Amino acid sequence: MLMVNITIVIIAIMSGLYASYRVNSHRFNRRANRLGTLSGLSLAIFSAVVSSLSDAQIWTKPTAFYVGVCLPMVAGLLIATTISLLIKLKKPQVISVGIECSYQNVGIATSAAVTMWSNPTDRGHAICVPMLYGVVEGLAAFIYCFICWKLNWTKAPRDEKFCQMLVTSYEVDADSEHNGGDGEDENEESGDDIEKGKEEITDQSTSSLEEPLL
Repeated sequence: MLMVNITIVIIAIMSGLYASYRVNSHRFNRRANRLGTLSGLSLAIFSAVVSSLSDAQIWTKPTAFYVGVCLPMVAGLLIATTISLLIKLKKPQVISVGIECSYQNVGIATSAAVTMWSNPTDRGHAICVPMLYGVVEGLAAFIYCFICWKLNWTKAPRDEKFCQMLVTSYEVDADSEHNGGDGEDENEESGDDIEKGKEEITDQSTSSLEEPLL
């Protein structure tokens, strides 16, 4: 059953990448991201309902459970950030590596927990792990990104309004930036050529005026 879940996830990811490649539309990508967010929220609500209906409530766990679930996320974030700084990556790259190494897709774990255990109590215990991890990683990532934003490590200006920063995308399309840079270089070269042409014409005119009349 676990392999079935993994296969479904792989197919979904590959289908999304292929659709994004074929459609090549910012509107399509934005709507697909909204649909993915809605699906993630629905899965989180479903997990909370399943866990609360069973005998395995997440708030009744021992201390070792919370430490064991939360520690990998926090440790991964700190270690990844430290290593990225040591190898002197750019600050936005440091943030990307830190988030990538700690923020995991709990939807896969939740789907596996729902399908692998038939006993409601066992299923509830299993769902508690990704549910707690998802809450912790969400809070930790928010605090981490907020601190990095205020340290001016992100592409968003640190003096930007908070709400404006949340709803604005500061990503730059690499292809557009590359093409734009080439266009600017070509324009600059064209401008230089025009200026040189003007100077040559001026020099020729001056020389002709300075020649003695026979």
